Amino acid sequence: MIAVNTLIKWEHDNDKENVERILWLDRQQNIAYVINIYSNESPFSRYISDIEEGIKQGNANILDSDPFVKVIDEGWCLVKWCKLISTLSPIHLIYVIMPPAPV
Repeated sequence: MIAVNTLIKWEHDNDKENVERILWLDRQQNIAYVINIYSNESPFSRYISDIEEGIKQGNANILDSDPFVKVIDEGWCLVKWCKLISTLSPIHLIYVIMPPAPV
């Protein structure tokens, strides 16, 4: 089953790696919008049925790992955030927590 953010690797005869990320699905219209994660191109549409058929026939595979995932140590970020806050004056602290509303 495919879902948003699923990575699909298409097997082709050429050496160019073709991995597409699913950005949006509309099952009623049978349309998926995808983007090749290795090229600097705009998203494009594919039929959901074509993606699913490619997977069934072995022309496409769902990838288990994402090459662009970054693991963030939230504990470290919290420590850095607390150190930053401790150096601010009360007026700066209010600005950080509640930035002014747009005009």
